[in-house]
Amino acid sequence: MFVLGQTHRGETPVLTAPDDRSAGREQARAVPDIDGSSETGILAEELLTVHVVGEVHAPGIVRIASGSRVHEAIEAAGGATDAASLASVNLARTLTDGEQVFIPGPDDQAAPPAESSAAAGRVQLNRASSAELQSLPGIGAVIAERVIEHRTKIGGFTSIDQLLEVQGIGVRTLERFRDRLML
Repeated sequence: MFVLGQTHRGETPVLTAPDDRSAGREQARAVPDIDGSSETGILAEELLTVHVVGEVHAPGIVRIASGSRVHEAIEAAGGATDAASLASVNLARTLTDGEQVFIPGPDDQAAPPAESSAAAGRVQLNRASSAELQSLPGIGAVIAERVIEHRTKIGGFTSIDQLLEVQGIGVRTLERFRDRLML
């Protein structure tokens, strides 16, 4: 069961997933809703705010327990649609506060949307092929494959700086092509 929070002037609804793991814990302070009432019995420090988009039934902002996984964010957003391509999403990845979770459809895996990397002349880090990554200065076939492996392992980059976690990409290399990247 999820609670729909109140919104201001047409903003995206906020869905809140109660956390069964918090049952039995003493709860000193509940998360206040916009009107000041208690949203759930979960402590404010224990909630993450995540933006779920793409092939889900209720895309938008969800608030879920700290330590939650991608599959729980999808559930909080009404579940995946029949068109969702979940094979390319790491459903077991632990979420971080403030990130966006994109659930692709069948057309999203073949190529990025026209308004993204191709039209802007920039490489879309979370969807780029090995060849697209190799178009960046200082990135060859080996490092491009490492980027793709790391992206798959973590379920997608949430910041450009996460490229520093890929072996072979240092600060200087990243600065050579940072302005040619987008998430």
